[in-house]
Amino acid sequence: MEANVLWGFPQIPHMLYTLALTLGAQQVAVLGWAMGLLAVLGLSGHFADRFGDQLGWVAPAVLLSGTSLAASLAWGYVDWPSILFGWMTLYGLDRYLQKEELTWAILAGLGSGLALGSKYPAGLLLVSGAATLLLLGRKKAKALLSFLAAAGLVALPWALRNLLATGNGIYPMLFSGGVMDAFRLQATQALPAQGNWLDLLLLPFRAVLFGLESGRVGGAPGYEADLGIAILAFALFAWLDRQRLPAGELTSLRLLALFSMMTIVVWVVAARLSGHLVRTHLYYFAFPAFAGLAVLGFRNVSHL
Repeated sequence: MEANVLWGFPQIPHMLYTLALTLGAQQVAVLGWAMGLLAVLGLSGHFADRFGDQLGWVAPAVLLSGTSLAASLAWGYVDWPSILFGWMTLYGLDRYLQKEELTWAILAGLGSGLALGSKYPAGLLLVSGAATLLLLGRKKAKALLSFLAAAGLVALPWALRNLLATGNGIYPMLFSGGVMDAFRLQATQALPAQGNWLDLLLLPFRAVLFGLESGRVGGAPGYEADLGIAILAFALFAWLDRQRLPAGELTSLRLLALFSMMTIVVWVVAARLSGHLVRTHLYYFAFPAFAGLAVLGFRNVSHL
């Protein structure tokens, strides 16, 4: 453990892959593909139910139109698990706002806890989920406590492990602990911000238009993910005709917009603090919300 500080990261998908190997799987990437398939089917069914049966294909299509997400279905990594758990959070919150049943707030909390147990940046789901319940929900106190308790049940074991071993609950990030002294923190995390002021103002556009995988001709520095143009092109039109939306669809739109805007704001600020934090794959947990906006935008454009 002293030689490899990466043991401190939360590792729910890694443990699932390890379990698959223990049970005799020859290629654990098959499990990653299966979680990607669950995410695709979940997104398709969710938005078909919410915005119309004819639109179930749009969310998977805009996500898979980019090279990076399509290719990463074959990886034994955390990208599609993050999307799956991000969708689980979004779906639970959407159902809670429609039905006001605490079971759905608990489901959302479990999703955000699983996402945080996969990658530290997914802690933003906790903030976005709490903001959703406080701003859009009723029975705010019960729902918020249920959401946070469910998330903590899943995510806290990783923090307790790190705290007991190093004194830093989010080891090896942010704070000194274990073998991560101030010098190593500076060397590994204080990377200079990449890009320029245009990234501050136009990050979603630049991430989509120029965020090619590193090494490809024309790729802008930092983003390291080829998303395809469809997800942004359609999401921009999500707010058309919002005055005519039924109450349930308007609530879903507000949820999607809140998740998306909070993620973009954090992404922009974080990217200027550290060159590492501009990388698109760190925010895959929010892509179900982006895809949901694209579904609405596609429907609005198709009506013109």
